[in-house]
Amino acid sequence: MFWVMGFILVFVALMIPTLAIVLNSPVVKGYFHGTDPVKLGEVIDRVRAIEDELSQMAGDIEALQSETQFVQRLLDDPERGEQEKQLTSPDSPPGTSPE
Repeated sequence: MFWVMGFILVFVALMIPTLAIVLNSPVVKGYFHGTDPVKLGEVIDRVRAIEDELSQMAGDIEALQSETQFVQRLLDDPERGEQEKQLTSPDSPPGTSPE
């Protein structure tokens, strides 16, 4: 009989700090207090800023991919690069060498 009372006493003693920690958590506070409209507006602004940054980064990645493809073509065919280095006269069509 005493061991049951001892178990209950230890259980209650351990539950007090556990409940204090759980009830002080931001999730529980948000649940009981609801969402703050000011903070919700800040979150929306942050999400929009992140979306803008992501779209800008997507454009940068596309530009890097095209530059990488260009460099890869030059590395695959180095003679093509030397042909493009030859100067052409303004009157001649591109790709032809001057006389």
